[in-house]
Amino acid sequence: MPTRRSLRYLTGIASILALLAMAPGPVATARQPVAEAVPAVTAKAASVSAKAASAPAADAWQPPLSTRGRYIVDAKGDRFRLKSANWDGAQGSWTGSGSVDDPANHHSGQNSSGIPLALDRVPLPTLLADFHRLGINSIRLPFSNEMIHTTATVPDSAVAANTQLRGRTPLQIFDVVVSALSRDGFAVILNNHTNTTRWCCGIDGNERWNSGQSTQAWIDDWVFMARRYADEPRVVGADLYNEVRRDVLDDPNWGLGDQHDWYTAAQRAADRILTEADPDLLIVIEGINWTGIPVDGLPHERPTLA
Repeated sequence: MPTRRSLRYLTGIASILALLAMAPGPVATARQPVAEAVPAVTAKAASVSAKAASAPAADAWQPPLSTRGRYIVDAKGDRFRLKSANWDGAQGSWTGSGSVDDPANHHSGQNSSGIPLALDRVPLPTLLADFHRLGINSIRLPFSNEMIHTTATVPDSAVAANTQLRGRTPLQIFDVVVSALSRDGFAVILNNHTNTTRWCCGIDGNERWNSGQSTQAWIDDWVFMARRYADEPRVVGADLYNEVRRDVLDDPNWGLGDQHDWYTAAQRAADRILTEADPDLLIVIEGINWTGIPVDGLPHERPTLA
């Protein structure tokens, strides 16, 4: 069985999907016990056996996950193939235009209220059963930094099919979803997708991890989130930031040592996550993305993560 890893990077979320505290501030809401949440335990390994009976047989794998060469393996050393889906919503709402009849541009008019989508339409257990029927074994669960700090409760209409979630903040609802996924046998990969809960069209203030906040604040948020779910045995991954890309003036880079150095920022975040929050998380580092944005025909550097 592999020992706890100090730092194992996966370079490029595309390859993964294909195979498929510091408290950040006083506004971050404390995690509250809810009926849907899995009781807290002191160690991931100790809690897995207690949950094994309720986890579907098809997902009888042993967390944590780590890498062995090009493969992801579980705690027993068995290869784990990520068959993942992305559960949209907690990263925020689309502000652009588009036709609801166009599958490539169907976000028009969407308002997620900063929580995973469909909780207004389908009970959470039914959603999880549907996920199992799709044959997936893992969920990439995006969130925004703004979601962490929001103190306002979501409108009742946003959880109309899950009325037990009324009166909760987006982060508290995120807690319930994470616990339910973990209890149901899914591997959960947390994904810091955006800075804000409004996104659109490339240039929206979410281009980099530090587009609307300092690198220090971004890392503090990650330590907070990793600590928050450290006792959920099947929270196995931290996807540090989605589609790191340029804004109007500046490209992110890999190793230049400036304020837009994705290599340095990712290294700092991963080191703190693994040493201060959860040494068992698999750290996912996405490549620098979107050559040609914001102006098509004007390519920008897209270095490999070497």
